[in-house]
Amino acid sequence: WDETSALFSASLMNRMSNRRIMFYINLGNVFRLPSLSERISNHLRSINPETSGLLPEYKKSFEMGFKIETEKKDEAQIFAMSVSGFNYQYSNKIKQVQLTGVPVQFPINIGEASLSGFDSNLSFSSKTKWFNFSSSYAYYYFSDPMAFQLQPDKMVRNKITLKIKWVQLDLIHRSESARQVTSINSTGTFLHNRLDAIKTYDANLSLKLKFRDYKGTISFSGKNLNNESQELNGISLFDKRYNLNFGLSWK
Repeated sequence: WDETSALFSASLMNRMSNRRIMFYINLGNVFRLPSLSERISNHLRSINPETSGLLPEYKKSFEMGFKIETEKKDEAQIFAMSVSGFNYQYSNKIKQVQLTGVPVQFPINIGEASLSGFDSNLSFSSKTKWFNFSSSYAYYYFSDPMAFQLQPDKMVRNKITLKIKWVQLDLIHRSESARQVTSINSTGTFLHNRLDAIKTYDANLSLKLKFRDYKGTISFSGKNLNNESQELNGISLFDKRYNLNFGLSWK
């Protein structure tokens, strides 16, 4: 009973002829208890055995935004847009630290930290639903970039979907600014690393077939087609890769 959380949410909605507009606000003061695996991982790899272990993380949050969307009706274009701003204040912030040379992480408390920013989303669908476009943009401000592992301060994501009968094609563009990551070597020395900005292009082609009570899916996808790979302490990131998947269901 020593830990308590409180959340408050309010919204206003204006329903017009074929459009809805909503304003909302969220306030919160919450905590997160470390999981058992996090506590064990922190204890086994702690560089200071005299510490009291992993402490609960506290977060004060404030969010405000608005949404505009058209009513979903047959043979009508669908449009939606949302913009939100937020501020998070952390105490005993839990952060994952990367071990050099191996894909292993362990958590530590780093004290006070704050994160502010805004998110925006836009989507549009044609009348017959054969074409869909969505775009999102986010900008974040950190009190300490090292407190938020692999979190870029700018992110852009665009997606185009083409759907004709049982064939669907997705084209995805993603752009992220530079990211920070903290690692630790075998001697216990913390290393502060920086990953450069990255821009990737993905594609996914899927085919859905139906015969009586059977449904089949075949999909072929390509990730990071422009092959903009990166490396961190000998571990390769964002490799170009292809995936072929088959699925069959019966009802």
